[in-house]
Amino acid sequence: MNRRLLETAASHELRGYILKVAQEARPLGASLKLIESVLRQLQFDIEEYDVVNACGYLAGKGLVRITSVSNKTQGISRDIVHLTPEGEDVLDGTCVVDGVEVVEG
Repeated sequence: MNRRLLETAASHELRGYILKVAQEARPLGASLKLIESVLRQLQFDIEEYDVVNACGYLAGKGLVRITSVSNKTQGISRDIVHLTPEGEDVLDGTCVVDGVEVVEG
């Protein structure tokens, strides 16, 4: 099987799992670090940039919204991923989006 095909399928599956994490984290949303941690527990071999790129892709499709929160006093800054209604539709199966594979289970 073609390695590029496997990488593409893995990217699609990764994006579906990110939607699921964002759904579970409602209403507060999930930080990129939390998403990375969950995906690693699911045995995804990923780096931080993989999560950033996948979340950017999902935001571009309107499936998630990314907000930045910070506390300058404590020097804390995080990007938080929120599921949009369109992302919920994808998870419910009422909408299919190319590039996103929602795996049951």
